[in-house]
Amino acid sequence: MAPIDFDALTLHQARVLWAKHLKTRLPRHRSRDLLARALSYHLQARTDGGLTQTLRRKLDDLAPRFVADKDFAPAPAERPKPGSVLVREWNGVSHAVTVTSTGFLYDGKPFASLTAVARAITGTHWNGPHFFRLKDGVRKK
Repeated sequence: MAPIDFDALTLHQARVLWAKHLKTRLPRHRSRDLLARALSYHLQARTDGGLTQTLRRKLDDLAPRFVADKDFAPAPAERPKPGSVLVREWNGVSHAVTVTSTGFLYDGKPFASLTAVARAITGTHWNGPHFFRLKDGVRKK
C-alpha cells in the first residue's frame, strides 16, 4: 500500500479509504481529524499486529473501573522493563543497576527493590524510583 498523508485527507477521502481498507461500518458523525486518526491506527495495527494479548487483557480488566469511576486513573508503572540498565551518579561515582524479571542486579548482587539498591549505594533510606529519577514516568538526565 502506498503511504498515506493523513493530515492532508479530506473527510470524503477518509471515508473512501475507510470503506476500501477496513470494510467495516463507518463511524457516524466523526470529524475528519478523528476519522483520519482512527484509520491510521487501524491500518498500522493491521500492519504491525495490533495490541498484544497481555495488553488486551489488561485493558479489559481496567475498563469496568473506568466506567464505574469517571475519575479513575491507574497508577503508572514505575518498574522499567527487564534488561534495562539504570545509571545514577552518586558522590562522583557512576552506579549501574540492571533490571531483571525478578528484581534488580547491582554490583553482582540481586535486590528485590530499587529502594534496597538506593540504600546499598547511599547508606541511607531513599525512595528507589525517586533516587533513580523514575517518578512520574519521566526519566531526567
